[in-house]
Amino acid sequence: MKALLALLAPMCLAAAVFAQKHPVAQPAVAVTNRPPAVVGEFIGKDQFGADFRMEKPFAKPLVVTLADQRGATQTDGWVGPLVAKFGDRISFLAVADVSAVPSGMREMIRQKFREKYSRPTLLDWTGETSKRLNAVRRRCNLYVVAPDGKVLAMHSGEADEAALGKIFTLVEGLGVRPVPVVPQ
Repeated sequence: MKALLALLAPMCLAAAVFAQKHPVAQPAVAVTNRPPAVVGEFIGKDQFGADFRMEKPFAKPLVVTLADQRGATQTDGWVGPLVAKFGDRISFLAVADVSAVPSGMREMIRQKFREKYSRPTLLDWTGETSKRLNAVRRRCNLYVVAPDGKVLAMHSGEADEAALGKIFTLVEGLGVRPVPVVPQ
């Protein structure tokens, strides 16, 4: 019996390790998780130490980007085109999942955010916002939220033309008109 257990234990361990999803093995295409049906509020502190509170009903349709350090590199691919198309006709909220940061390094990370970003970024030290929104780790998670808090769409990963087109159509369906293009 002991010999059988000694033989099976390494095999079970190897099977468990190979069954885990490794970040490198994840496909490059956008991953879609099931977002919550509704979001209520976003409460915390930003990188400047200011209290941050955003509650529904939101004044405008809201685009939330939520990313950890690895996913943050994908954020500009979503936000840049949305800002170019809609400007300030929609609201943007950036949430940084910094729950992996050891408590002794928090002030240094907060300082780096202050240096890099002038717009407030909600710093999620506990990871609670990521859990609540069912975010995909190591990816930028983009949520389109109606003023009543209903989550209309979620995309995770790199932005691509097809996904951006769907987001543009969705936002326009909420009555938001693109900003006029000024000829140069």
